[in-house]
Amino acid sequence: MIAHATPIALFLAGLLGGVMNSAAGGGIFVAFPVLLFLGVPSIQANATATIAIFPGTVATMLGYRQELLAQTNRLPRVAILSFIGGTIGSVLLLRMSNASFSGCVPYLLLLATIMFTASPAILKWIRHHPITGHRDIVFQTMLWTIFVLICVYGGFFGAGMGIMVLGLFGVMGMTKMHQMNSLRSFTGFCSNVVAILLFTVAGIVQWRYALIMGSGAILGGYTSGIYFRRMSSGWMRNVILLVAWGLTIYFFFMSN
Repeated sequence: MIAHATPIALFLAGLLGGVMNSAAGGGIFVAFPVLLFLGVPSIQANATATIAIFPGTVATMLGYRQELLAQTNRLPRVAILSFIGGTIGSVLLLRMSNASFSGCVPYLLLLATIMFTASPAILKWIRHHPITGHRDIVFQTMLWTIFVLICVYGGFFGAGMGIMVLGLFGVMGMTKMHQMNSLRSFTGFCSNVVAILLFTVAGIVQWRYALIMGSGAILGGYTSGIYFRRMSSGWMRNVILLVAWGLTIYFFFMSN
């Protein structure tokens, strides 16, 4: 089924994905499609890619530990709702057939690519138009319901989830970007950890491929963190956009 997948290809895909995540985000645009190209069925590819990029999520969260500790009042709610959303999304994925999920892939990639493309404008708007004073319980309930839905998407697929979460936090009135990023990474951790557990129990993870790709992602993230920290991430972002739009167009073409 996937005998032609090579350790070198998987490691290089993880390496590039780790560099992308560290520099500008978007490693999923490499991990998931490469697994598809190597013959992994779409649902297994999604589960395996989720596991492969998970160490980067953990590393990011640990890097923001001081910002997380500064807002412990928010963590229980974020954790509980992230777990709920991630569980629902993972269960929805597991109930689908590979054929059905493959039909969704072009649209999921398109959504994630649009969100990634628009992310600078979204973050700029958040910085200059903080929304405060919304304490009405109905308004807050609506926002946290949207948060759960975003986590459902995260458990189901996940690419582009981070910018959705950041945008929502901005609407909630948060203004400190480091704290927002810390909560974003914490949200990704909580929604993904339950997805990983469910995917593992369901037996759909290609563990050998996940470990090879994951080791590449760790090395890529660590290396880029050392050598690229002082460099502009604009060039890497442009590479991600080129890859993302190219893959989106390719999968739309292949689905017709």
